[in-house]
Amino acid sequence: MALGGRRRAHDASPAASSTDDRPAQRPRRFSPADVVDTAKVIAEVFCTGGTAELVTVRKAIEEKASDVVNTAVAAAMGTALATIGPVVTQAVKEELAAQRLSHPSSSVAQTKADLVIAAVKSHLDRGGASATAGVPFEQRSLDDIRVAVGRAIFIPMIRRAHALAVSVRVLALSNDADAKRDCVTPFCPTASKSAGTSSFAVKHYNRVIMAVYNKLLVDMAASGNQAAVFKGKSRATPSRLDRIDLVALSIIRNAFNDGRSLARELMYSMLGYPQMQPSPAVSLQLAFPEDTVAPKAADADGSTYFRATTTLVASASGVLGVLAAAGLPVAAGALQLGAVPLAAPEQREVVRHFCLFRLANDVLVALVRHAHEFEPDVIMCVAECFRARVVAGRDAWAEAMDVSLESDASKGPSCWGLLMPRLSKRAQLDKTIQQLKGAEIAAPAELAAAAVEAPVDAMVEDDGADDVEELGT
Repeated sequence: MALGGRRRAHDASPAASSTDDRPAQRPRRFSPADVVDTAKVIAEVFCTGGTAELVTVRKAIEEKASDVVNTAVAAAMGTALATIGPVVTQAVKEELAAQRLSHPSSSVAQTKADLVIAAVKSHLDRGGASATAGVPFEQRSLDDIRVAVGRAIFIPMIRRAHALAVSVRVLALSNDADAKRDCVTPFCPTASKSAGTSSFAVKHYNRVIMAVYNKLLVDMAASGNQAAVFKGKSRATPSRLDRIDLVALSIIRNAFNDGRSLARELMYSMLGYPQMQPSPAVSLQLAFPEDTVAPKAADADGSTYFRATTTLVASASGVLGVLAAAGLPVAAGALQLGAVPLAAPEQREVVRHFCLFRLANDVLVALVRHAHEFEPDVIMCVAECFRARVVAGRDAWAEAMDVSLESDASKGPSCWGLLMPRLSKRAQLDKTIQQLKGAEIAAPAELAAAAVEAPVDAMVEDDGADDVEELGT
């Protein structure tokens, strides 16, 4: 066609001097058949296989906006396509009207990919692929709320707030006469929440969760970058919780599981195991029972007041013979070490020393799963609670462990069974506890009682599982 010649209105062919950036022609109208064909092209782009041109299109799409496409597919492929389909089709239809289809196939494919992604991004910028865009979060589905809340609060944030909440609750319980010096079980509530607020442990556990949540709300509001899902929230109260609050509390509660599991393992290994063994060869006592004056919190670490001694039977494998484990009468010819019955020569009586104050600190750090430096006063409260359990002895521990879930006693303080892992986990820990450690392996049996102080963390293995029974988590 001659330069400057007239074109018919429906002719979409550009002049010879036109460029790919902006063809010099008016867009032509599309027939219904054109729209159908275009929709088919777009649909085929998202399918596997096809011609080389379609493969090129898919590759271009993946390179340019794989994050957008993958997110849409993962979230709701059907909903996303149904929502953005008309927009994409319309955008491609209008733009292709201004393009000459005689370009090389790779250029056409790249152009189509650019147009598709531009339309998708434009649609997302106007409200996203979700059909709930612009709808208040309180009116959205629980799935949408969970996603939004999960993006707004992170585990490190929860753990930092948890450490502060635990400190406040420990100090409050230590000054509460109704707690009866129990400032530990509220962090290990029952698995069944049927006890509700009538349970001492559950009541205070819920207070810890609310304190953590409110701390997060205050920090987010003060940051000036509050997530949309928490917009306008600065504090929550138990009597006025909406669906957003309930989802956030559920996430916080789940974040406590691993720490609670590890804390239980520590408490069982150092306090529960010697109190729950039927063998008379196993015991837990204060190393200096005559020392009854508590030191100041700043001087408590390593003090004789908090020094405890565990006597037990151990072997290289951690597996004990029947006699030593059950405390049965010694058979003829069996090896005896003092009055302790032993079933095999490789088993020996060992004595381990540890500091209850350090154990208290380790339990607190394990509970919050955060390297928080707890104040000595907070550690002192937990250490005093542990010391009281040692002084009370095995009978008092057994009585507390035998409490039925249906009894009133299970709803009060000092329900020490809450601190223990389930039976299967205890069996695994027993083997670790009963293994000879360090110098114990080479020490002669008659010198085993002179064992050095055992590190607390050497008694447990952190597998990350919240392994507790009904009277746990």
